[in-house]
Amino acid sequence: MKNYFSMSIEQVAQQFNVSREGLSVERVESQRTEYGTNELVEGEKKNVFQIFFEQFKDVLVIILLAAAIISALAGNIESTIVIFAVIILNALLGTFQHIKAEQSLKSLQALSAPNAKVIRGGNRIEVPSKEVVPGDILVLEAGDFVAADGRILENYSLQVNESSLTGESESAVKFSDTIEKTDIALGDQKNMVFSGSLVTYGRAFIVVTGIGMNTEIGKIATLLESTSENTATAGLSAAEAALLLGEGYARKRNLVTYAALRDGMDRLLFIDDDEYPMACLQNNFMGTGNRVKAALSRS
Repeated sequence: MKNYFSMSIEQVAQQFNVSREGLSVERVESQRTEYGTNELVEGEKKNVFQIFFEQFKDVLVIILLAAAIISALAGNIESTIVIFAVIILNALLGTFQHIKAEQSLKSLQALSAPNAKVIRGGNRIEVPSKEVVPGDILVLEAGDFVAADGRILENYSLQVNESSLTGESESAVKFSDTIEKTDIALGDQKNMVFSGSLVTYGRAFIVVTGIGMNTEIGKIATLLESTSENTATAGLSAAEAALLLGEGYARKRNLVTYAALRDGMDRLLFIDDDEYPMACLQNNFMGTGNRVKAALSRS
């Protein structure tokens, strides 16, 4: 995404081939074909049971299932119970995280303005916000929700509440001047407005630079969607959890837990061997590894 805040008004207008008269009908259709609609896209809806069973597709979970079966065949019932408990707990946590991510995405969608005031062909009209396209000239007034990300063209004491993005409770005072920097924080981009923000004072004309998933709030939605699709190791890695919960059994049974990252493959082997007074443990989670080492050395 380009740094529109560091571009002059003329450069931004030239970028989208737009004048103060706004886009023509033909240009709007062309932009919509190229960029799509101004909406936050949701992934496929799944019920709770689908979400729960998808947690078992993760490689680490499959490794733990295999370890549980091996442990059961070896007669280590306590270890088997611990591993299965970790797997079920991990699936429940992953399901909860997925559902929370979906709820957060719905909250972001609720921030979208239902309608937007635009200038097209020299006329000021009101259109559904999903029909806004890059290059549109938006008219912002006090009380409006910003329908898309944009660069300010004309500013009349504009103030915008951007707490949904920056966490700042106070309204940001905006201006239209070019910012002579190339890398600044979102909250410092005072010549830009962002989708989902609320205009609290003044008015302005802006040129839309990003819509839908290409807005700043769209980036958050993408992260939430990614989170909801990758929850099989929710919060705490299943492997790390297994090591933590299995530490007590390792002390009692002299269970050697060996977890290593080798050639890009995670491998988890459980060996019950009385000849090993000290566990050889090496994995990505060095803190956990050290704790299990210490526990086994005391056993």
